[in-house]
Amino acid sequence: MNLQLVVLSKLLQSTTGLLISAYVAAILTLWLIIQFGNVMLFDLLYVLICLVLLGIQHYLSLRIKFDSALLATVAECSQTQSLEQTTKELDLSLINLKLMPANKCGRAWELRELGCLALFKLQIVVLCLQYFAFICIFLLYK
Repeated sequence: MNLQLVVLSKLLQSTTGLLISAYVAAILTLWLIIQFGNVMLFDLLYVLICLVLLGIQHYLSLRIKFDSALLATVAECSQTQSLEQTTKELDLSLINLKLMPANKCGRAWELRELGCLALFKLQIVVLCLQYFAFICIFLLYK
C-alpha cells in the first residue's frame, strides 16, 4: 500500500503540466478574442467562459497538489508507524482544520485514492473543454 501511495502522489504531481497547458489555452483563446472579436455580447461571453474554465482548472490544480503532498507525507510517515495510526492522525488534522467533514473520517484508502484520481480526471476534462473552446472560437473567427 505504501508504494501505491507514492505512485499516486507522483502521478498527481503532473498537475503542474496540466495547469500550464490550461494557461496556454486560456491565453490563446483570449488572444483570438482580442485580435478578431468585435467586442459584442458573444465576445464577452467567450471571455467569461474562458476565465471560468481557467478558475476551475486552477482550483483543481491546487486541490490535486494538496492531495499529492498529503499522500507523500502519509507514505513517509507510514514507514515509521502503522498506516492506520497515520490515517487517524491525518483525519483528525483535516477535521480540526475544517478541510474535511467529520463523516468522512476513517474512509478506506481505496476510496481516497479513487477520489484523488477522480479530481485528476476532472482536471483533464476541464483542460479538454478549454481546448475545445479555443478550437470553437478559432473556427468562429476564421
